[in-house]
Amino acid sequence: MRIFSFIQSRADRHAAQVPGTSGAARTVFGLLVLDAGWSEMLARAEAALSRRGTRTEISFLDDATLATLLVDSENRRWLSQQVLLPSRRGLAGLFAMLIGRRPAVDFSSDTLVPALLTYVERPLNVLLIGENGQDGQKLKARLQDHAPWHRVVPATIDRLQPTPAVDLVVVTKPHLDVTDRVRLSAVSASLVIFAGKGLERFAETSAPSVGRSSLSTAVSAARSKAA
Repeated sequence: MRIFSFIQSRADRHAAQVPGTSGAARTVFGLLVLDAGWSEMLARAEAALSRRGTRTEISFLDDATLATLLVDSENRRWLSQQVLLPSRRGLAGLFAMLIGRRPAVDFSSDTLVPALLTYVERPLNVLLIGENGQDGQKLKARLQDHAPWHRVVPATIDRLQPTPAVDLVVVTKPHLDVTDRVRLSAVSASLVIFAGKGLERFAETSAPSVGRSSLSTAVSAARSKAA
């Protein structure tokens, strides 16, 4: 109960309409969390991919992120430059109850990344940045099988090589230190998604899975609304 009271005392119930969108931004410890549906989120991500010279970064408000927000001021400053998406995993689910409204969508990296790759029809150059090469190769194969019109290249955070500009960077290393962030800042990309370990769930599934069917449904609905 003590930690519940502490979180509640720090919570900001303010919700403001995001200009030019149908979603709302909710303030969490001074950071804006975008509360939007699949249609808007996928459209916004695709638009970010099309903006050359402008970098958009996305993270998820899950239990690990919420925990660091409580104790790490440096991490809060870093996250303040990103688009935060609600995730009802662990402590984040408790926080969703505190602000009095369930998010429109429970986003997670194992649903958003595959859905985005399905949604974007033009070929993308995708860079996977993880902790080790073995996991990166496995995830590359899974994503390439899921959306074969994109080009997926794995890399490790400690051995990043100078590369031409890429469209999308997916970071699967869960915890980034200052050195990692400096290395990542040198990579030219329109959109960066900090996926953490969540994509491991997608990598473990087979291609004709129930998860893929649900992703296709979400993407089809998003496209129909955007048309």
